[in-house]
Amino acid sequence: GTEFALVPNQTVYALDAASLDEARVVAALLNSSIFGALAVSTAERAKDSHYRYFASTIAEVPFPRIAERSAGWRELAQLTRRAESGAAVDRDIDALAASLFGLNAHDADLARDYLEMRLGR
Repeated sequence: GTEFALVPNQTVYALDAASLDEARVVAALLNSSIFGALAVSTAERAKDSHYRYFASTIAEVPFPRIAERSAGWRELAQLTRRAESGAAVDRDIDALAASLFGLNAHDADLARDYLEMRLGR
């Protein structure tokens, strides 16, 4: 119950979003295993299984174009709202992100496995 200032231990980047749903869609894609695999493939190695995700690293990752209010947009926003309530939707977000990145289920599994291997999990 005691209030205190929250100070991040790492670098924090902020992105501007026009709406809460836009923020949810971007957060879902950035936190997907697909995006993670693409980002870790060019990230600078830190200590052990950790990596440095500089702004330039993230900027190099291709980001799917997704029309506002499209079916994919609405589904990502909905999945993120469910995640905010504690639902386990990681696999659902990964499947939708894979589709938006143009990957089939097999390629998505390979990307997820690659990310897990690189992060030492």
